[in-house]
Amino acid sequence: MRMCPTWAVVMLSLAQVVSRHFLPDPVMIHEPFRTRFAADETAVRRALALLLVELRNHPNCDRGACEIVVAEVLNNIVEHACNGGEDGWIELCFAANETATLFTVSDNGVPMPDLRLPPLKNPIIDGAVGDLPEGGFGWALIHTLTQTLTYKRTAGVNTLTFEIAAYSMSE
Repeated sequence: MRMCPTWAVVMLSLAQVVSRHFLPDPVMIHEPFRTRFAADETAVRRALALLLVELRNHPNCDRGACEIVVAEVLNNIVEHACNGGEDGWIELCFAANETATLFTVSDNGVPMPDLRLPPLKNPIIDGAVGDLPEGGFGWALIHTLTQTLTYKRTAGVNTLTFEIAAYSMSE
């Protein structure tokens, strides 16, 4: 992928943030990954497929947890933040090292209520399987599978940043 000069500055900034706040010294980071796509179901499916291919280059990352969390986040953006708007976009970035994978997901949709992450609320799952709700599990999964989780809105852009621990060498 050819990078434009602006993207080179963003990647340098991401690398600096990652090296300062994410990576223990000295650790080599794999080259960061970035893709931007329309905020619709078809584009999300393609982005998830691309992510899974890219994650194969990171043998220590927990690909299952990454796929679940990113799928939940992207689906929430399409369903709630962008809500089928024609001009909606999503940007997915990640960088990985031996201990974790750091993701940043941005979009131009509506902000989260009260400009805050939804709290961890475990869904009630008693009763018959057929009576379980269809939804309501996403944010519980996201909170449970991530090590860090932050949200901010700046200049009309939502940004969610999260970290997923890598497999330990003893697993």
